[in-house]
Amino acid sequence: MRRATRAAVIFTRRTPRTFVYRNQNTLNSYRPTSKSVVIYSSCFSNLENTRLYGSRPESEKIHKTEEEWKKILTPEQYKICRQGGTERAGSGMHLHNDQTGRYVCVCCKEKLFESNTKYNSGTGWPSFFEPASGDAVEEIQDDSHGMTRTEVRCSKCGSHLGHVFDDGPKPTEKRYCINSECLEFVQEKSKRWGGFL
Repeated sequence: MRRATRAAVIFTRRTPRTFVYRNQNTLNSYRPTSKSVVIYSSCFSNLENTRLYGSRPESEKIHKTEEEWKKILTPEQYKICRQGGTERAGSGMHLHNDQTGRYVCVCCKEKLFESNTKYNSGTGWPSFFEPASGDAVEEIQDDSHGMTRTEVRCSKCGSHLGHVFDDGPKPTEKRYCINSECLEFVQEKSKRWGGFL
């Protein structure tokens, strides 16, 4: 296992977050300006996965080589999910989706978020106030770009999803700011038929 170049610890939703932003003004004003995805490989590929209680057991995780991921993902999905990039604000396919259903990981199909926890945060990315379950995602301290944030990853395959902030609505007051490219939407069938499409 590679040694981490930055301090990094995974936190689950059951673990209190005690980190604060180094520069709140910088964080609030930060927006990607590139027309393509921005790569944050320095805060993604070198992290050492130190799991705390509540994380998914290693035996339940999916492990693939980078070449295998490249074969099943689009180039943009690969840059975001496997290299820690982000899509341009306002460009995501799920940003304005208001249908009922669930959002699963585009890489491994693990259920990550329910549509009834999605809300309009005004940030330009799909936002949720709670994951689908306590072990659906892993949260990791991210010290890149001169600020401290909390990165969100799929707990099953380790794919980068986005970041979580402490400025969301009640009851959790969390904002899971997630890239659309990392998600696949599964629409719920009508109650007459039940289940999902």
